[in-house]
Amino acid sequence: MSFHGKQKCRAAVFVAGWVSCDSVEAPGGTKDTAGLAFRELAQLRDFCLFRVDKEGVGDSEGGCAENDFESELAGYRAAFRSLRKYDFIDPSKTYILGISNGGGFAPLVPEADTEQSQVGGYIVVGGWVKTWFEHMLEIERRRFALMGKSPGEVNDRMKLAATHYHDWLIKNKAIDVILRDKAELAELWPEGKDHAHLYGRPLAFYLQLQKLNLAAAWARVKVPALILHGQFDWIMTREDHELIAQYVNANRPGGAFCRSSRDGTHLSALPEFHRRLSWRGSSVRSQSCEAVVDWLNEHRDT
Repeated sequence: MSFHGKQKCRAAVFVAGWVSCDSVEAPGGTKDTAGLAFRELAQLRDFCLFRVDKEGVGDSEGGCAENDFESELAGYRAAFRSLRKYDFIDPSKTYILGISNGGGFAPLVPEADTEQSQVGGYIVVGGWVKTWFEHMLEIERRRFALMGKSPGEVNDRMKLAATHYHDWLIKNKAIDVILRDKAELAELWPEGKDHAHLYGRPLAFYLQLQKLNLAAAWARVKVPALILHGQFDWIMTREDHELIAQYVNANRPGGAFCRSSRDGTHLSALPEFHRRLSWRGSSVRSQSCEAVVDWLNEHRDT
């Protein structure tokens, strides 16, 4: 919890975070992109910043590497409900900042109608909205290309990847069984010999993501949204961000604004307030900086 000022903050920024087990802590001297953004957000006048670590991360108890998504979402929901317990927070105007995976499931955090009425808007950074099956196929195509595979080799691998992820995410087969029955798929599995985790989380985590219908969740959003995507983000697609904007604008014409940061990768599209970035040897201003500050200030009093 961070609040800059002595009086009651007029709005809160609630963070819904990424897949990895990295902490949301932002100690002094950090060079982490998210940490730098959090430190600056914590100093934004009239706002308080609310972050919660996953189980087993930072001061939280438990084990992040074995914690599934449903448990993690329950933690975010409990944290969101707890906003009302702090006398210096006005929970009636809360902005949810969804980063990476959190940029997809952000509208699932407030459950009851009263909680949804607290949300003044959403900020999405590097999020997603399609099915997780589609996401995995898209990221694998980009991963194969970044590995230096030729266009033809990428397509050949994608035919195998489609089978692999369909068997796992759609047919719910165990990875061990898939790779035992189809040995030619073993080379494609991103985690090598670890058949129990992906990106540091248990496989159940992703089966639960696959069950989500984020398009339906975003289609119910009727508050403003700022949606940021890094031009060089190979993890999440620009199309996902455009779709989120499309769904929100269907309910609130002009309420959602999608912006691509020309100097941004996956998480470097985060608002790096009042600082300069070094990119390919040149110093450029983060395009997200003024956009997020202006957006928050514009919507704070509406």
